[in-house]
Amino acid sequence: MIERQIARWKIKYDPEATRACFARMPFGSGCDCSECRNFNAAGERCFPSEFFELAKELGIDPTKPAELCHYNKLSSGLYDTHGWYHMVGSLQEIVGGMPYRDNRGSVHFAHFAPGVEIGFDDHAQLVNEAFNGLQVIELKFATLVPWVLDEPEPEWPLPGG
Repeated sequence: MIERQIARWKIKYDPEATRACFARMPFGSGCDCSECRNFNAAGERCFPSEFFELAKELGIDPTKPAELCHYNKLSSGLYDTHGWYHMVGSLQEIVGGMPYRDNRGSVHFAHFAPGVEIGFDDHAQLVNEAFNGLQVIELKFATLVPWVLDEPEPEWPLPGG
């Protein structure tokens, strides 16, 4: 396990074990809505290079998010998209910020690089079976995604949203 502080979070992580888990997972988040298909198609335009470098260091495959949440289309034309990735590891400490749940996890993002905020949480949800039996934490993100599909964009706000 490697120990490192990233923004406000001190974590321990195993990049090789994480890579092995991602190698057994399918491409994408498992959702076929137009916004998720757009995220998949946008690829490297979803995050700045600094995020891809972090993902590589942690053993995360950015093409395989556990979940994606599409909140709205901004006046810039970009889509406010949040989600998370799982990784083998543990959350050691939150340095400053607003902790919750017995000082574990944090729903408050920290600026990481232009156009992306991140956070870590040890209350993992929607964990792929590739991680069964392993201690898992989430790398949560908020990013801005351009529309790249050759199909009409959804109308915002979405019905019921």
